[in-house]
Amino acid sequence: MANSRFPSHFFTTTLAVAAISWTIALATQAVVNKKLGNGPVGTLWFTFVLQMLLIGIISHGITSGTLPQYHALITASASIAIVLAIIGIDRNLYNPAIDAQ
Repeated sequence: MANSRFPSHFFTTTLAVAAISWTIALATQAVVNKKLGNGPVGTLWFTFVLQMLLIGIISHGITSGTLPQYHALITASASIAIVLAIIGIDRNLYNPAIDAQ
């Protein structure tokens, strides 16, 4: 397995779970956006794109061995994604349109 592009079965499984989870979350986000409009879920679109890029960068870094070169970018981007996700979740939890239903 030394010649394999993916370093381990754990990494491959984790990558697959992350990609599937991201796809499910994206589809769910589209449904919520259609039902409630863009107000409560607006920042989450950028968060989804940022998380997709992070999955790609981390996957590329692990498979090519260049992960240490991107550690500052990954850390900053992950921090931004977490903050935007918290803002989006806060808007969804305390949205008056959801409470009225």
